[in-house]
Amino acid sequence: MGPSALDSLFEQAADAHRHGDLASAEKLCREIIATDPNHLRALYALATIAYDRRDFATAEAYAARVVVLNPRIAEVQNLRGMAQHALGRLADSAGSFASAAALMPDPTEALYNRGCVLFALGRFEEALSCYDAALRRAPDDAIIANNRGNALRALNRRADALAA
Repeated sequence: MGPSALDSLFEQAADAHRHGDLASAEKLCREIIATDPNHLRALYALATIAYDRRDFATAEAYAARVVVLNPRIAEVQNLRGMAQHALGRLADSAGSFASAAALMPDPTEALYNRGCVLFALGRFEEALSCYDAALRRAPDDAIIANNRGNALRALNRRADALAA
């Protein structure tokens, strides 16, 4: 199967995924991988499908394969961080979110995600720094602001938390 046939199969898989037909999308992506085991878009799609199904271990494994092939894809780093977080691998997750934030033109989501993981790890100063950076990009985001307040309270900076 040539590159144009693989591209056509991938477009069918992407269309199936967009329409919620995860089984067809997965089947088509597996066909692609059988021909080209390093097809980045199919591997990423399989990671996304697994995440959508809440199969976080499989999602993380596929995302890890993509990262090995190309560590500069921010969306994959972010997805990997979300899967690692769901698996309770918080330190790994923080690293993946840091990589994603460094690669994204708008790293707000990755910064917020990393802040949440660092907060869960008890690293409140680092979490606060992530929330502050995210709020500079999305100053009206109430969820980020709320979590920033939680980090301030965890640091016993209650006056700052109340003023925020």
